[in-house]
Amino acid sequence: MAAMSEQWVDAGPFRAHLRHLMAVGDLTATEVATLAGVSPRMTGSLLHGRGGRPLRRIDPDSARALITVTSHQARSLRSRQVPAGESCARLRRLMTDGVELDDLADRLEVAPAVLNGLADGSASWCTGLLALRLVVAVRAWSDRTAQAGIAA
Repeated sequence: MAAMSEQWVDAGPFRAHLRHLMAVGDLTATEVATLAGVSPRMTGSLLHGRGGRPLRRIDPDSARALITVTSHQARSLRSRQVPAGESCARLRRLMTDGVELDDLADRLEVAPAVLNGLADGSASWCTGLLALRLVVAVRAWSDRTAQAGIAA
């Protein structure tokens, strides 16, 4: 069996790819992580390092997942339409938990009318970017409420 250090890969090319995807798609590191199916913590560490030191290596599974996301995928999120069913459910969950629609529209960078269409079920489609941002919003809300529960 190979030593652990031999299983990891150089982070440099993947850091560059992450930055490229963020730039062409106008995405956050968390959004790219969600798109790739990797940990947002990993993409944050890849960009900003740990303890003030740049990350030199990443695990091969994360590397493979990141590299499979193409520039075209990142760029087309704004125009590609996806079925709205899951996004409607995510939005309703956030609203049930007390998130205000107008505040959420600001954070997601969409018009409140777009979210109203999802909330009332009249929208059958939404952009891939909105669907992705709703996934990120639900995860962030869940993390916040879980941490608030721990602190209480």
